[in-house]
Amino acid sequence: MHLHSTRALSFIRYSLGVLCGILILIAPLQAEGFQGFHMPAIEKSHAPKKGVVVVLHGLLRTNQHMSKLANALEEDGWAVYNLNYPTREGTLAQLLSIVRQQFIEKGLLNLPDVNLVGYSLGGLIVRGLVNNTPELSVGRVVLLAPPNDGSEVADFHKNNPLFKWLFGPVGQQLTTHNEELNEILGPDLNIPEVGIIAGCQTIDPLHSTLFEGPHDGKVSVFSTFLPGAKEHIVLPANHTFFPQTTEVIQETLHFLNEGRFSVKT
Repeated sequence: MHLHSTRALSFIRYSLGVLCGILILIAPLQAEGFQGFHMPAIEKSHAPKKGVVVVLHGLLRTNQHMSKLANALEEDGWAVYNLNYPTREGTLAQLLSIVRQQFIEKGLLNLPDVNLVGYSLGGLIVRGLVNNTPELSVGRVVLLAPPNDGSEVADFHKNNPLFKWLFGPVGQQLTTHNEELNEILGPDLNIPEVGIIAGCQTIDPLHSTLFEGPHDGKVSVFSTFLPGAKEHIVLPANHTFFPQTTEVIQETLHFLNEGRFSVKT
């Protein structure tokens, strides 16, 4: 009887731990708008000044999550397309197709030197666009906390039914060392000016035990590396609020303007 009670308590503790971990993952959704409510793409300026920048948000987010960065870009003189796409509603290949269609509809494939900024899953979308859209003229690219080699958090929750429902088909593709990612996105970015910013702080103690090295709570620094990138830096930022972090915004602007980051790490 005591053995059964001990097993039951262990199961309850494990289940509560998993539930708390998932709640931490989705905590910002109330403030940002749940993915089921799509916000229109924000295009604050169509007349190129310095040039065009397309901004892509991450998983379970909307373009509102990127608004602070998008506003900073516009204030710096860029024509900004802060796009929205339904991250829960398809596989990575399907999401790529959805975003590519937006590029077509907005005439972005007809413009020279389109600069791209992608956060988390948005960074993977950027990879796929660059490598699978030969008609796209690409300028500079900045990837923010991209899970180029997947995420240990996806490894941990992969078989959890709630995780599968919440994160959709693409969540199952974000596991570490997943060759499917390279098959869909390409193994590298064969363009000259790619900058990657990783984070090394976390507000997620429950998932911190999943990582062996520095991480931002969702993605390890190791996973952000990508062959062919011109520069890679690590900043004190956590994954959830990565695109709202002042240092991240400053370095994104610096790379887009200068083709390099202002700091070395």
